[in-house]
Amino acid sequence: MSRELHDERISAYLDGELSPGELAEVEELLKTSSSHQQELAELTMLRESLQSLPSYTLGNDFADRVTVAAQRAAQGGAREVRPNLQPALAETARRNWLLRVVGGIAVVAASVAIVVYAINSGNNTVAKVEPEDETVEEKTTA
Repeated sequence: MSRELHDERISAYLDGELSPGELAEVEELLKTSSSHQQELAELTMLRESLQSLPSYTLGNDFADRVTVAAQRAAQGGAREVRPNLQPALAETARRNWLLRVVGGIAVVAASVAIVVYAINSGNNTVAKVEPEDETVEEKTTA
């Protein structure tokens, strides 16, 4: 079997796309060939690296924008096509605003909690200060 066929089968093995006979053949190959074991390890690492990349979604109008840009280019009216960042910027601004509002609410709530705790945690009795009775003092000094 050629090297290219082995590589293709190893990739199919990794994808779980082999028939039982092919699966046994590739597993035997992997047992006996360190270069094919290395190939499997590299493909596995590559797959994991690709799966860890962030995923992006294109807008619903992506195909239309590409078609229009291609038609303009074909007609000689080609211009630089720039991505529309306005939706992303608007989303970022909305998140920043929301964070500020939530942060402000959290600060107010924490302040109210501190005041309520301070009022309730101290001695709940209020010291009563009565004016001194001058007659009592005169009696004791006299």
